[in-house]
Amino acid sequence: MANYNASNIALNEIDKIFITHLHVYHFGSLPYVYMFGGWAGRWHHPLRVWGPSSNDPEYGTAAMIDGMMKMLAWHRRAFSVFPVGQGHDVEVNEFDYLDEGGVIYDENGVTVTHWQRSHAMDGASAYRLDWNGLCFVWTGDGRPNMRDAKYAEGCDVYVTEQQPELVEISAGVQGVPAFLARYTIDTHHTPGYAAGYIANLVQPRMFLTTHMPFDPYLNEEAVAEVREHWKGPIISARRTGSW
Repeated sequence: MANYNASNIALNEIDKIFITHLHVYHFGSLPYVYMFGGWAGRWHHPLRVWGPSSNDPEYGTAAMIDGMMKMLAWHRRAFSVFPVGQGHDVEVNEFDYLDEGGVIYDENGVTVTHWQRSHAMDGASAYRLDWNGLCFVWTGDGRPNMRDAKYAEGCDVYVTEQQPELVEISAGVQGVPAFLARYTIDTHHTPGYAAGYIANLVQPRMFLTTHMPFDPYLNEEAVAEVREHWKGPIISARRTGSW
């Protein structure tokens, strides 16, 4: 929400959301966007949400939205005194995560395709948006994989995650054993050198990484890992989860 506000984007302007996976900190603002975007002026459009299925229906995007609607029943009923039209309707577009390279959005010259990511459970997905000869890729979280090189090749902007590997430092800050940080990186995330390696295969005009720390020393180390393979333009940013 802070990023939306800082970008001068009104909540009623946000009516399409693409979720990469269902870790709650990647879609935690969704209830707020849904309730207050509808109340604040998105009266003529439902909130449209895209997200992957999983290997069991209860772990898919549709089940998550169903749970969100139940959670917000009291709030929605209390706000029913305001005439919001379609503002509190939700259109759920759950796509088959196994449909590699499938087009899930095609409107007004904009197309969005998806592919699998290896992250925690079946269902995590990456997105590519094409419009007017330009291309933007957002991978979300996951292990480095050659699917990015295939589906993101030559895109103008390639955004992926990068997990700093200074596990002793991060473990000390978080108060957890260092092996847990090492395990998390090795099974769920992308080390900096691997992010740079994939970026070098993709060859974007601009490479962006997320999950970067605020600490200048950690940030410097993380960029150095990327530079092992990627020599082009790069921007690093803090953790974020949807676009």
